[in-house]
Amino acid sequence: MKLFASIITVVINLVLLLLCIIKKPIKGQKEDESTVVTEDIENNDEMKQPEPDSDTVKTIDKEVNEEQIDNNEKESISCAAPLQVTGTKQYYYAKGRKKKGPYTEDELVKLKLKPETLIWTEGLNKWQPLSDFDGLIKTPPPLPNENSPNKTKPWKRITISLALLVLLFGISFISTYYIIENRKATYLRLMNDEIDKIFDGKITLCEGEEYRTIGELRPVSEPIKSPDKSEASYNDELAEYQKDKQSGAIERFHSEGISFYYQKLFRKSYGFRVEELWSDDVVYFYKPESWPIPPAQAYYRCYRGIIEENSECHTEGLSDKRSYLQHELTNRYFYISNKRSGKLPGGSRGTDYYRVYYEQSRDDYYIEERYSIKEDFIKNLVMFGCISIILSVLLYILNPFKW
Repeated sequence: MKLFASIITVVINLVLLLLCIIKKPIKGQKEDESTVVTEDIENNDEMKQPEPDSDTVKTIDKEVNEEQIDNNEKESISCAAPLQVTGTKQYYYAKGRKKKGPYTEDELVKLKLKPETLIWTEGLNKWQPLSDFDGLIKTPPPLPNENSPNKTKPWKRITISLALLVLLFGISFISTYYIIENRKATYLRLMNDEIDKIFDGKITLCEGEEYRTIGELRPVSEPIKSPDKSEASYNDELAEYQKDKQSGAIERFHSEGISFYYQKLFRKSYGFRVEELWSDDVVYFYKPESWPIPPAQAYYRCYRGIIEENSECHTEGLSDKRSYLQHELTNRYFYISNKRSGKLPGGSRGTDYYRVYYEQSRDDYYIEERYSIKEDFIKNLVMFGCISIILSVLLYILNPFKW
């Protein structure tokens, strides 16, 4: 029992001796950073410094400058309060939730701490960043390295420039399209205004003209084939003869020209239409007992009847107006194109005694686009495209937005 008590006593003394050895400060010795991390200076109540604010913990945790701490770093490892140098201001800095120090001003400068590192010294009621202490920052800040977020890699700038170029090309195409479309609308409106000016608010214009009657009056008889007559001519005369026999005609005036001509212009959304009417032969059905009507009189009566039916649209100088519409009306983007519609079915006018035949035709005139529209489109697109390329190159070289 006494032996066991002696052993316990020896062990206790050894433990106390080891504790005294560990806690005893070594004069003039300064520990490295690995020893400092394990210390708990917060139990050192003698300094009574305020703790770092909670909103600055994130900034403190980012401190990565601890590798530069040299042998000038000082830290108390004893249970007693840190040594104070009389007449010299002492500084502490924060590392995470730990405080390091005390240090003199010269020693703190040699540590090369970051400007955002929190510092405390006597007289302050809270921790403040190193940047607030002008005298402690005596070296210029380090130059930005290549990994700086403000410096973009070349491939990224090239990608952004190419994307911008594609965007500018798209804008150029859309802009060119709308510019040309606006020009087309303007020139098309000018064309329609010119046509409306000719029609002067009307939908239809008409005018006629008489000519000298020339031809030969012959009895209706079956045509005879002859060597000097073509097959087509013979067939036409035969069809004419059969028609006359069916209608009861006994005589036909074979006109060698036209005795009257009549034209009508119709305003259309696509342009205008021209209808023409001209005289053909006169057919007599029987011989009256008194004053027979000559072919010239028959043509005149037919012509006057057509004029009276179209008196509301009669226009003087229609031939000149039509010539202007067909051949002179044009501008940079549009012109008048003739698309012939072909021959219309003929007609006739007269009495029980005679009948005047006439023929008809119709032509449609359209407002057509010129090739200059495509030329202007290509020119504008090339111009805007060149501007887009120049802007993209300049932005890549100057890099004003720091891409």
